[in-house]
Amino acid sequence: MGALAIENYEAYKAGATQLPHIISTTFMGVFVNQGMQLGVSIAMAFFIAKSIRMKKTMKTIIAPAIFNVSEPMTFGLPIVLNPLAFIPWILSPLVSTTISYFAIAVGLVPRPIGATVVWTTPIILSGWIGTGSIAGAILQIVTVIVMTLIWIPFLMAMDREYFKEEQAEKELA
Repeated sequence: MGALAIENYEAYKAGATQLPHIISTTFMGVFVNQGMQLGVSIAMAFFIAKSIRMKKTMKTIIAPAIFNVSEPMTFGLPIVLNPLAFIPWILSPLVSTTISYFAIAVGLVPRPIGATVVWTTPIILSGWIGTGSIAGAILQIVTVIVMTLIWIPFLMAMDREYFKEEQAEKELA
């Protein structure tokens, strides 16, 4: 896929009106999973979560999520061996990739220009750099919203369990 990004970059430098490839390392780094943790953590921390545990966990996840660091969510939520989190963890990137591919294929967003975008580049900026267009940033915002909507029902179920546990602990105290 690196070769495909290089071909796109060479065509971009040459002034081609249509770059040869949609899928490349730039596409994978910019559109597949960018921003998932950020959207989910903001929604849960400030708008949806009722349990103290979920709110604190999600507030902790926000800062690393700005830079696409997923380990605080992976191990803090936890994602590992959690059947409730497994489905959105797999489904969200698939949906994001599909939306991004079709938005580029139909011409709503320019094809990735082959720029090497470091994976820690925050969303919006990485979309803009990766496509050379604000449309790439807007596409990232759309995919973050969609991925967040996929996650919310699963996280709400986890939050309900956490809240019940917290209420039971209060009754025992």
